[in-house]
Amino acid sequence: MSERVIMNFEQFTTQVCALVQNRVGDECKITTRNVLKNNSVKLLGLVIQRPGINVSPTIYLDDLFERYVNGLSIDDVVDIIIDCEEKNHSNHYIDADMFMDFDRIREKIFLKFINTERNEELLLDVPNRSFMDLSVVYYLDLNCDCCANAVSLIHNNQLDVWDVTESELYNEALNNIKRELPDSLINMRDLVYELSGETLPEIPEEPEMYVYTNRNRFYGAGLVFLFDNAGKFAKKHGSFFVLPSSIHETILVPDSLDIDRDYLKDMVYTINRTEVDEDELLSDNVYHFDAEKACFNILN
Repeated sequence: MSERVIMNFEQFTTQVCALVQNRVGDECKITTRNVLKNNSVKLLGLVIQRPGINVSPTIYLDDLFERYVNGLSIDDVVDIIIDCEEKNHSNHYIDADMFMDFDRIREKIFLKFINTERNEELLLDVPNRSFMDLSVVYYLDLNCDCCANAVSLIHNNQLDVWDVTESELYNEALNNIKRELPDSLINMRDLVYELSGETLPEIPEEPEMYVYTNRNRFYGAGLVFLFDNAGKFAKKHGSFFVLPSSIHETILVPDSLDIDRDYLKDMVYTINRTEVDEDELLSDNVYHFDAEKACFNILN
C-alpha cells in the first residue's frame, strides 16, 4: 500500500474549494476569506454563496485541515462542509438596507465581554469600553430559525453610518439584554446532572458553586458584571469569587466555601489551557465581589 501524501494547507484549501464547487454546481460561488476571531485567532473561512441568498454561514477550514492531517479523507472533509452549510444556510434574503437604518436594527444590538490584552488589534476597529482587564464590544444578533447564534460584530464605521455614539450602543444593548436574555443561575450539582446524568450528593445548608450565564448560554460571561446582578447574588450568598469559565459563562464561588485563592487562580489557568478553545478564553484572572463595598476587583 502506497504511503498517504499529505497536502499543505494551501493545497488543501485549493482542492477543497474545487471539490465543493463540483458538489454544489456552478450556480453557487465559493469564496474564502481570512477572519480575525476573538483573542486574535486568525482563521480561514469558506463561504458557499447561493443565488438569491445574501447571508451564508462561514465554515472554517483550519480545524478540518488538522483533522485531514490526522487521517480524515478529503472526501469526508467535503461531506462535512456540505452538511454544515445545508443545515445552517438561510433560505431568506435579508434586506441589506436594514443595516443602514439604526431604528430598524437597534433591537438586535447586544454586548459581550472579551479580553483586552488578547484583542488589541480587534479593539482598534470596534467600539468598546473597558472593565478591569476586559472590554465590552457589541454585536448584532441575526438569529433565525435555521441559523442559531448567527452574529455580526459591530465596527466603528457602522457608528458613522448610524450617527450614534458608543454610549448609545451600550444603552441599547442593556435594554435588549433585559428584554431578550434573562440571566440563568444553576448550581454546579444540577449542571453535572444535566450534562452527565450523574447525581452528586446534596449537603444540606452547605454553600455551593454556581454557573452564571444568560438563557442561551451564549456570550453570557459578562452578565455578572451588569445591572445589579452581583449585588443580588451577594444578598443571598455574601461576597464571592468569579471564575471566568469562557466568554459564555462564569462560575461563582461564595467566600463561605473557604477555598484557597491560589487554588482558584491555578484552576482557572489550567482549565484555560486544557479545556477552553483559544478563541473562547475570557481571562486568566479571578475576580472578587466585595458584598460590603459593592465592587469588583481582580484577585492579586
